[in-house]
Amino acid sequence: MAMRQEDGTFRAEADETVSLMTQAVVAAAMMRLDADAPVRRYRLIARELIDFTWREADVTNIIGVLPWLHEAERALFAADAKGGEAFAAMYPAELDNALNLLLTVQVVGEPRRAAADVLGGFDFSAADRLAPPNPDWRSAYALHALSAALGDPQLSPADRARLTDRCALAARFLAQLMFDESNSYYVRSADDTRGAVRSRLWDNQLGVTPTAASLLAVVRLNQAL
Repeated sequence: MAMRQEDGTFRAEADETVSLMTQAVVAAAMMRLDADAPVRRYRLIARELIDFTWREADVTNIIGVLPWLHEAERALFAADAKGGEAFAAMYPAELDNALNLLLTVQVVGEPRRAAADVLGGFDFSAADRLAPPNPDWRSAYALHALSAALGDPQLSPADRARLTDRCALAARFLAQLMFDESNSYYVRSADDTRGAVRSRLWDNQLGVTPTAASLLAVVRLNQAL
């Protein structure tokens, strides 16, 4: 709480740039402090952070914060319903719209003029939908968000089956991005690269964020199944 600034955002210093990812993660964390009966104060803070993040997010940054927004929104909705609270009783249409939009950019079926390796990935970059799909590591964020949605007990059996199939495809794509025994033979240090996730199928650069995001997404999927 010492990091909370006067405007309600969480930053290490008052002059530090506001990170939407940080606000969304803190909101989700607030709802996990006491999962059975979240303290009302924490719920109010989470609500403020969620509202702030929705206001400030746009198409350039929404994908990274969406998994944490989803975690926070689901927990807040459940806590309010359990406690009879009215201040956040409406589940936001923006969240459902964002999740449905994710499904429209996932590569399903036979890829257009591309190898089957892209199947299941999420193509956020293609302005021209006639171009070959070019999904990247940010598909991990999409899998994380959809896996959180998969844990919704109100899903119908048909919707659960459909979403499970989409999550399985996304996990398949992340496996294609990952270095393993079969494709690490040509790198300088196979032991250091196995298990790491590449940025894209054609880009062998390795960073912490793609691997960490993929790990979180797969863990969340396992929890939901």
